[in-house]
Amino acid sequence: MLALYFNFVFTVLISSDSAQKIELKVNMKCQKCRTEVLKAVTKVPGVDHVSANVENEVVTIIGDVDPVLVTSKVRKAGKRAEIIGVGPARREN
Repeated sequence: MLALYFNFVFTVLISSDSAQKIELKVNMKCQKCRTEVLKAVTKVPGVDHVSANVENEVVTIIGDVDPVLVTSKVRKAGKRAEIIGVGPARREN
């Protein structure tokens, strides 16, 4: 009985949707910079959606991914980046 309960709880925990929204402030001045940042971020496993706004210099990532890992990948691409915010991703109904 205990094994069945543990298996059920474990399955529920794994299958729960843990997508989060990460916002980064990235030094982007042109479309080439934007493309470089998008390429770096989309290679990170767990990223579901990425958008970049050059005017505001903000990159928004949605997915089950570590914010520090994403920031490090952007920095390795040669861009200055800092985490603005991390929170739950909104579900569109």
